[in-house]
Amino acid sequence: MIRAATQKDYPSMRSICEQCFTTDGQYLDFFFKNCTSKASFVYVKDGQIVSAIHTMGISYVSAKRSNNGYRTFYPGLYVYGVGTLPQFRNRGYSTALLYYIRANASKIGWNFLITRPSESNLIDFYTKQGFSTPIYRSDYLPLFENGANILNLNPVELFKMRDKKFLSNYFQWSHIMLDYIIKEARINTPPIIPAPAGNNPFALLCSLTKDFHLDSNSAIFSYPME
Repeated sequence: MIRAATQKDYPSMRSICEQCFTTDGQYLDFFFKNCTSKASFVYVKDGQIVSAIHTMGISYVSAKRSNNGYRTFYPGLYVYGVGTLPQFRNRGYSTALLYYIRANASKIGWNFLITRPSESNLIDFYTKQGFSTPIYRSDYLPLFENGANILNLNPVELFKMRDKKFLSNYFQWSHIMLDYIIKEARINTPPIIPAPAGNNPFALLCSLTKDFHLDSNSAIFSYPME
């Protein structure tokens, strides 16, 4: 059974993250307590949470202009932290969660899903789930490689700064998510994530509407997707 996660599920989801990723416990505690803009879902088998998925709102800013000259924003979802307990893997639980998110996001009107595989061997898995559009990180240097650049800003100021710097073909977080990003930067200096080895894409996108297309297969990302 798939259902929306509640605060009571945090210990179970935290355990899944610990067993699936290398993230330390301090960060996980901070994430579950402070990232209120996320929407999490769990797969429950015989009363036990065996798999979890997290989503966050994100928009793609296109170079296209509306009739009044404004840039075009396409709302979507960033899919994050998909994991299944080791003893329950290879049973389709993560696949079921991704299908659930994709089906419901499409009904609600989101334009796309985007994810950044934590390991290169997961690219084929996500591609099979509909994340068939590879995105490569632009050669443009990230604006926020150092947490000191954003620590003294509020979410609105950070949003406007990014919006002014990145004119188009970039992914923008909401004000609520930016508030969390600033808080995270105060305890966890944003790392500089190296470009993937070889020809591997930086992220994968699943388009949910026929009308949505990226301006280019190379886009600008900013922390925490740098």
